[in-house]
Amino acid sequence: MTIFRWFLTSVIFLTGLSAAGSAESVDARFLEGLRERGLYQLAEAYCKEQLGRDDLSEVRRAELTIEMSRAITEQAVGAAPAERGPLWRKALGALDEFLEKHPASPRRILVKFQKALTFLTRGELARQEAELSGTNAGLWEEARTQLREAIGQLQGLAEEAEEKLREMNASTQRGTVPFSLRDNWDSPQNSLSAAQWDSLQKSIHYELSRALRNQALCYPAESPDRANSLTQALKLLDPLSRTEADNRLTWRSRIDRITCYRLLQDYESARAALEQFQRQKPPPEFARRGEAEAVRLALAQKDVPRALKLFKEASGDRKGTVPFSLRENWDSPQSPELELAGLEAYLAAWAAARQAGGDDQDKPWQQKADALLQRLGALYGPYWVRRGEMLVAGQVRAAPESGDLAMLVHAAENAFRSGHLDDALAVYDRASALAGKEGNQDRAFELAYTAATIEHQRNRHEQAMDRYRRMSLAHLENPKAAEAHHLAIYHAGHVLAESANKGTVPFSQRENRDSPQTGMSPDDFVKLLQEHLQRWPNDPRNDDLRRRLGGVFELRRRWPEALAAYQAITPGDPRFQEAVDAAERCCQAWCEELRAAGKPTGDAAVKAAAWFEASILTPDGRLPERFSPAARAAALAAARIRLRYTNKGAERAENILAAALQNSSDADAAWKSAVQALMIYALAQQGKTAQAREVLTQMTGSSPAAWLEVLDGLRRVAEELPEGERKPLAELQLRAIEMAEGTFTPVQRPSWERIRAQALADAGRTQEALAAHESLERQFPDDLGIVEAHAQLLLDRPDGGSQAKALTRWKTVAQKSKPGSPAWLRAQYALALIHYREGKKTEAARDIRIVELSYPELGGAELKRKYLELLRRSRE
Repeated sequence: MTIFRWFLTSVIFLTGLSAAGSAESVDARFLEGLRERGLYQLAEAYCKEQLGRDDLSEVRRAELTIEMSRAITEQAVGAAPAERGPLWRKALGALDEFLEKHPASPRRILVKFQKALTFLTRGELARQEAELSGTNAGLWEEARTQLREAIGQLQGLAEEAEEKLREMNASTQRGTVPFSLRDNWDSPQNSLSAAQWDSLQKSIHYELSRALRNQALCYPAESPDRANSLTQALKLLDPLSRTEADNRLTWRSRIDRITCYRLLQDYESARAALEQFQRQKPPPEFARRGEAEAVRLALAQKDVPRALKLFKEASGDRKGTVPFSLRENWDSPQSPELELAGLEAYLAAWAAARQAGGDDQDKPWQQKADALLQRLGALYGPYWVRRGEMLVAGQVRAAPESGDLAMLVHAAENAFRSGHLDDALAVYDRASALAGKEGNQDRAFELAYTAATIEHQRNRHEQAMDRYRRMSLAHLENPKAAEAHHLAIYHAGHVLAESANKGTVPFSQRENRDSPQTGMSPDDFVKLLQEHLQRWPNDPRNDDLRRRLGGVFELRRRWPEALAAYQAITPGDPRFQEAVDAAERCCQAWCEELRAAGKPTGDAAVKAAAWFEASILTPDGRLPERFSPAARAAALAAARIRLRYTNKGAERAENILAAALQNSSDADAAWKSAVQALMIYALAQQGKTAQAREVLTQMTGSSPAAWLEVLDGLRRVAEELPEGERKPLAELQLRAIEMAEGTFTPVQRPSWERIRAQALADAGRTQEALAAHESLERQFPDDLGIVEAHAQLLLDRPDGGSQAKALTRWKTVAQKSKPGSPAWLRAQYALALIHYREGKKTEAARDIRIVELSYPELGGAELKRKYLELLRRSRE
């Protein structure tokens, strides 16, 4: 949202500081033009460039420093509140740097004057914004602080100017320098002339009066502090207003006297000063200012009809308009001050109509105020709109029970531009509710969206989430409702991250906006994602939400839900291959958990594999002529899932892999190696060992990942075979290990060494297998998998020494495994078997019965069969 630019109200009224046509005056006109067009940074850059020159006179250096500070100050006035601090510091820093480097400059007084005006501008801005906020103590204190600093500096400058003029007068009386000759003292080598010092003193007195008037407005009406400041301002304005010179300073001073009397509630003196002002026949631009004061004086005396009449008379003789580009100052015949006073009159009439009661009596005045506010913007620019909106905001704040939609919007926008975001939110909420009540649902949504966006920009994630969600559900048919709900999800993600270690309020309890907002749980986030998918099923962003939903479920190890979320992502999604990979990852994790719990994996695996295969097919159900990268990934996933977790999936896996390989001529070598690895797995599972060996010979140069896939697949096949039938597969494994030698990294080496040790055992090369297991156990003494494999190999040896060593290792496995886990149950069986072999049948039977009482399933069908068989023999 555009921040209205505020034009600076302080101008240095100095004359004759530069000779006509000089570089300094050209600079001043050029820079003033840049500032009027809001090109503050360009003005600053120009000044910096010029100040970098070594041939500058001290006079010009001072003037460029002042111009640069003014440009930065005006930029600060128009900036957002959060951006002003550095600009204020930079504006003052440029002046302080000059004062430090040029302690004897004849133009120091002018630089110090600009410094005081910077404090005055900052204080005046804070005071205006504090009036909008009403109760913002911080802004009021800032206004008073800045204005006190400005007043102190201006008073010091006034004393310095007065002392300088006394010295010059004394010198004239002594005849040192003829007074008439001192008007040329403004050369680069000399100080200001007497006329310039006199003009400067008047300017200082005027700006001091302005600072005092602003200070007065920082205190309550009728308070001693306000009266004291206004009285001091009047003392300064009286002599300035009595000068006969027909210049802007004189006319401004006369106007300001009227204002001070009005603020003092000395209406008789204000009226007399106003009548005197009108008799003095002011220039048109100041005449309009006088008419504005007349309107305000009537309003101060609670005479709203008279104020309206005066405004109508003053504005009724308007002869067309003046283009904004030609209005060189704010006091042109098309006076914005007069328009602003008229707005004040309309707002007062609105308030009076509201108090009088009756249906819609205040509507006409609200409409008039809105039209006049729009005129201010069209004719006079952002600064005047800003002031007008402040007036509207004050009226809206004073009438919370009623309001015109346009007025509420103006008030909300003004609060936003002033940086009073909480106030802006409150008014936007009122405006949205009013628009909804009036039946304008689109406008209600738009205003609620703006309010939510304020919280979005402030990174107040929970508040933004709440607002976006509520408005989207309240306006489901709005074209931007889905977008709003999507933004709610964005902020919910941040809330979820921030809530990781905090308590949360269940989502269902947050239906009331005033309920505690203490974070978000993963379940809350899931419900929000599901809510979006249900309410807006055709939102093009839904695949991204499904991906996030899958991620949350995956993080929480809720594998079926995660798998379903990933499988719901459409094949046309640009990141569909990621969905395939994630679905395979979740399916494998789910099946491994089922297997560890002794539960069947077939149903889950078959369904998942079917989805992978379906994602490959064309819309008419055929295999594609060319497999895309996602289709290739799906083919690998389908084959891998069928081979690992189903009993009869090998043939189908072989077929899908063959089709993928045939229709992927442009695939890279890594993918082809992965296909070959799974093909070996599929052939071996079908007993086609010779064909598997043939494919193995084609894998020269494959990656370590592909070799591990081969070895792991053959291991899985071998584990399903009786021990006496494993030798052909073991020899195939050992051949693969021989071919892969030198390709494995140090991290991968333990995995293939474990496979090699088991393959040696399955191949009947017992001594080599024992040596390999002993080596592994020395390297990884805490790896229970290695200890168990070694224990099993020793258990299968008939000699007593091997049985003793096996006993020690099985005890280690039992002690370090979780009771009831597969490893623990295998260890308990092995220990009972060793007791049996030692002739301790009673102990063996007792051990088995103890395990059976706690874990009746005994680790699944195969292990249970072994347990029961051993129990039977132990009882014989």
